[in-house]
Amino acid sequence: MRAINPVETRILELASFDLGQEKKIIRKVRRREVIPNRRYSWLLFEKENDSEPFETVVLDVSLREAIEIDESVGAELDAYLWY
Repeated sequence: MRAINPVETRILELASFDLGQEKKIIRKVRRREVIPNRRYSWLLFEKENDSEPFETVVLDVSLREAIEIDESVGAELDAYLWY
């Protein structure tokens, strides 16, 4: 059995029936590189075509760990660069 990463955990928390009408279903996840090979953010979108994320999860992980998280949640790499 594999461990659930923090991004998956947050997605599951948002979809919890305990939230009642406040629950959210995340339909798209994108990753942004904040500091190369050190800090990444995952943008959680409620709808496929939303331009603004509903929530953001920021983690200090290596690129290898970030790719593993991407694969587990089906994230897309965000091509936009922030300066």
